[in-house]
Amino acid sequence: MIMFSTFKIGLSNIKIESYSPKIIEKIMSKQFIVLEGNYPIDKEIYIYKKINIFKTRSKYADYARKHSENWTIHIYHDVVKGLIIYSKCENKYIIVGQKDFDCICLFKALILKIYSDQLCESSIAFHASSFELNDEAYVFLGNGNTGKSTILFSFADQIKDIKAINDDFVMCHKENNELMLKSLPLKCAIRKASLKHLNIENNNIFNEKNYLGDGDQYYIDMNDIFNIPYSINSKLKYMFFFKTNASGSEFSLKRITDRKLIAKLVTINMTSFKIKVNQQILLNIINSIIDRVKVYELILPFDMTGFATLLLNEVQRQI
Repeated sequence: MIMFSTFKIGLSNIKIESYSPKIIEKIMSKQFIVLEGNYPIDKEIYIYKKINIFKTRSKYADYARKHSENWTIHIYHDVVKGLIIYSKCENKYIIVGQKDFDCICLFKALILKIYSDQLCESSIAFHASSFELNDEAYVFLGNGNTGKSTILFSFADQIKDIKAINDDFVMCHKENNELMLKSLPLKCAIRKASLKHLNIENNNIFNEKNYLGDGDQYYIDMNDIFNIPYSINSKLKYMFFFKTNASGSEFSLKRITDRKLIAKLVTINMTSFKIKVNQQILLNIINSIIDRVKVYELILPFDMTGFATLLLNEVQRQI
């Protein structure tokens, strides 16, 4: 059975055709907070599952060559196994994943690319979690699986006045001489093991409705669990480059003022996404971060109980 669905991502109206109604349901309800509707379509996405395509290197190379004329091909073969194929002349994408999980992850990556491409002439992308508090955005930049979602859940559980922005991806741009964070309202991914560090017990989090279908990762609407709203455009004031403490559980926060170090850290973080960048925009935003944003190096404690209050108090002490 072929399943069709349409929805809006930023300025783009997307039509999806999939091999499975289940995949559409997981994409629409388990990852994205979007409104369905009937829109004029300007991009099409076709999703297929080819179980044997990645058994050998020649399998996906042959598939890529078959579709190479007038198409751009991105091959994924590490954690996620699949292809994203794009025809510029037809404005059409084909996703081919080895498993259902691969198809869903590739779709999310593609949607983020479509969204960011709309903003690339004025914005750069951060691999980060973020929230808004008192009309100011806090952004936490780190590698995958190091605690971005855990930080957001910590603040949502402990500080009731925040607005969630995103737990993985934000676009930064200048607006009226201010730096702003803009993002799609994605559901936030969390693992069962992560909540042990927060001492959060909520049976509504870990249920089939929120389960993607691979490992122990669940996708959560923060408003459902913590009754907090989303912000899609917030003024950036605090930036934290964080890592976990491998040798112990000691919390550490240190202000960064070195201009070259800030520029290096921002550039390294944003290149984790394969998104085209306007170099002049990048330079302007980095200079604005240096001049207008309070930047910190953060070591996360092993026990995240009370982390949100601890961090806010330490930030205020250092100002």
